Amino acid sequence: IFNALSATLRTLELDLIDYTCAESVMMSSDYDRLHHTPHYIMFIQINQSQAADEHLMNHSNDTRKPLKFKETSQNCIAIAKKLDQYLRDESYPYSSFRDKDSVGEPQVLLLREDAFQALRDYIIDNSLASPNQFKVPRVLNNRELVTLLWNFRN
Repeated sequence: IFNALSATLRTLELDLIDYTCAESVMMSSDYDRLHHTPHYIMFIQINQSQAADEHLMNHSNDTRKPLKFKETSQNCIAIAKKLDQYLRDESYPYSSFRDKDSVGEPQVLLLREDAFQALRDYIIDNSLASPNQFKVPRVLNNRELVTLLWNFRN
């Protein structure tokens, strides 16, 4: 996932600060009703100062129309489409699942600057994890953690 996400953001000239992901089944039942095909939710934090001055390119079609960064939902869709293609190229199992419609296109959520610090604080406060040894989990399997990051989206 890291390689595909890094390549995606590199093509959009954005710098990855941090990321994690979760399966869509970790969200509430209301959310699941809206998205029938299970998919991955990518929580990402990019360099906000860079993004404020630059534009994303809409790679979902060949017009390469610039998108203002403030149009967050459009940016997330552009990133998700590009990420989906990189994941298909790099992972045969993922590509096979996508072809069978067993897994949907990933959902990308851009997070505020303080999101991963809040995640870190929450995990350390609610577990035996040591602050010195803490690493951001790359896959979230706890609904509370997924909800926490969901609330930090831009």
